[in-house]
Amino acid sequence: MKLAGREAEAFIERPRPVALVLLHGPEAGRVDHAARRLLDALLGPGAREEMRLERIEGAALRADPAALADAVRATGFFPGARAVHLAGATDGLAPILADLLDDWREGDATVVATAGQLAARSALRKLAEGHRQAVAIGLWPAAPDRAGIERALAREGLSAEPEAAALLLQHAAEMEPGAFDALIERLALYHMGEDGPVRAEEVAAVAPQASEGAVDEAVAHLLRGDGAALGRTLRRLAAQGTSPVQIVIAATRALTQLLELATAPEGPERAAARLRPPLFGPRRDAAIAAARRWGAARIEAALAQLVETDLALRSGRPLPLGALAERSLMRIALSLGARDRSRGAR
Repeated sequence: MKLAGREAEAFIERPRPVALVLLHGPEAGRVDHAARRLLDALLGPGAREEMRLERIEGAALRADPAALADAVRATGFFPGARAVHLAGATDGLAPILADLLDDWREGDATVVATAGQLAARSALRKLAEGHRQAVAIGLWPAAPDRAGIERALAREGLSAEPEAAALLLQHAAEMEPGAFDALIERLALYHMGEDGPVRAEEVAAVAPQASEGAVDEAVAHLLRGDGAALGRTLRRLAAQGTSPVQIVIAATRALTQLLELATAPEGPERAAARLRPPLFGPRRDAAIAAARRWGAARIEAALAQLVETDLALRSGRPLPLGALAERSLMRIALSLGARDRSRGAR
């Protein structure tokens, strides 16, 4: 059976048990994203941990044609639906799948086959489109619409104001489906505890393209010793999915520039003219002021702390990376802020 449009979307969101679901299309990311959604809806939570989902590569199946039938008929240790994800399916596997369709019985696992673009005369497409126990869905590049945005929000229990929905529509047109789903998940976390629909400023806060400017903002708060503002910006960056390593690298780069200014024999004003990359306008003035406030010894101590943090972040150990980076940056900012307050009290 061939499904398209709303019928295809409805099946992916609420699939019924069949022998075979064929998902095909020219964009691998779009096909894989649809397969993940369908498998999650079909199997429910915990399927991988309970071994109710098995993955077989098309190339491996060609070498061992009996592997698919064995996986489909295997008896699971846990109750619940079972599935086999056949990745990289091609027309050469059509005879194996035809045998499977003939022998499939209720209670057997569903095979979800993912493939690249298949022509209308494809043996795999003809098999899935023509069998009553199979479903074929073609996934083609298409401009996202407002209804699709509303469905994505509804899956997270959200709704959006018109301005926010328009902004999400713009992002959806520029992102891979999986990346857009991740954006919606971050938005749900950011909106947690808030009443009413999502606002445009919340979308802007978690949108990936906002992260570069927000990293610069975080570094500026660090150099001013403004711990409260730094904390707020770091939380926003975490909501955007910005890597803690990226933030620490930016802070290290900025402090390295400050050290160059603070140790220059000719003074920070003249030294600023030879910085690479150069600084201009307010950023130049802020760097000069920060170099004077910090002093070389404090900058060196802060850089040593950031180097240790960077090594820990890249170590591969199971550490809470975001918390580790935030604690290090906040400690540096608060120490500078405390020093400024003690100076003002004298």
